[in-house]
Amino acid sequence: ELDPRPMYYSQIRIDPVNPNKIWMLGTYIFVSIDGGRTFSKEKTGERIHVDHHAIWINPKNTDHLLLGGDGGFYMSYNGSKTWNFIDNLPIAQFYAIGIDHREREPYWIYGGAQDHGVYGLPSKTFSRMGITNGDVINVAYGDAFHVAVNPENPDELYTENQGGRLIYINVNTQEEKYIKPVPGNSKETYRFGWKCPLVMSSHNPDIIYYGGNKVFKTTNQGHS
Repeated sequence: ELDPRPMYYSQIRIDPVNPNKIWMLGTYIFVSIDGGRTFSKEKTGERIHVDHHAIWINPKNTDHLLLGGDGGFYMSYNGSKTWNFIDNLPIAQFYAIGIDHREREPYWIYGGAQDHGVYGLPSKTFSRMGITNGDVINVAYGDAFHVAVNPENPDELYTENQGGRLIYINVNTQEEKYIKPVPGNSKETYRFGWKCPLVMSSHNPDIIYYGGNKVFKTTNQGHS
């Protein structure tokens, strides 16, 4: 439980004033006050996004903490009892983008983001304020990657999140359907990586290619 994904977390920090206080980052924040003999997550604030990767402890005031992770950037002034989310930094991590290729403007741009699903926004707006958060939509969830948009129906998206979970989304009707390839033979096993190749045919948008331990092809939008 302390270190469920060592290739992904595993950051350990020691309090610069009290060497018996140790911070361990993982899905949650764990802290030890007895030199690492025992750890507890109950002593830390829980009302924050999971998956933590970096922490800074102020050497002049060890109750002052800075925390970075999949949810963004947080600050605490009371030793992790509560956290303030710093929401004015453009620090989202995007893996890939897709464009809807519609002939009229604005066209839409979609991006798969780390642990935040897919964000979509128009290429421009008629507002004097420009593009704002109110223009942005968020679909899917988790760690999203490639996005393919049907050029004949730009409301239809194909995207994926971790583990090869392939998803069909209609942003107009809000329909969402998993279309991940599954073996017809129960003895066969398909394997998928963290981020899998996803390509829509430029000749026929019903044809989609998807990469796992094999190259998968559907000719009917993922129905089979």
